[in-house]
Amino acid sequence: NWVEGNRRLPEMAKEDRYSYFCGFSLVVMVSGTLATGAGYYLVGALSAPLAAVLLFTTPMFFSVNLVAPLRTWVDWTPIVLAISLIPVATWTVGRDYDLVFAGLLGGTIAYGISRYHRRRVR
Repeated sequence: NWVEGNRRLPEMAKEDRYSYFCGFSLVVMVSGTLATGAGYYLVGALSAPLAAVLLFTTPMFFSVNLVAPLRTWVDWTPIVLAISLIPVATWTVGRDYDLVFAGLLGGTIAYGISRYHRRRVR
């Protein structure tokens, strides 16, 4: 919801934003709830490859929605840094917190780079 809201809401008139976001959120939540319930009851009837494909759709959907609005190098920098820091994070903090650590460190470094760049451009 947050990613899609950041992508669509700035273009909308202020009086339309609340109703659009509430409607969109309702559709997403109801669809997710129904799909989760169906998956819970149907998981035993699915073949292993089909279950794996369905399980993969959630991270794939999140990844596509994350990179869809990215336009400039400032937008891409934290993602590239975080992905490149995953092996280091896994080695230092272990597999339990490697993604969180890589994301925080990559985002922090990218923030510092963008601040430095903004100061030099002025």
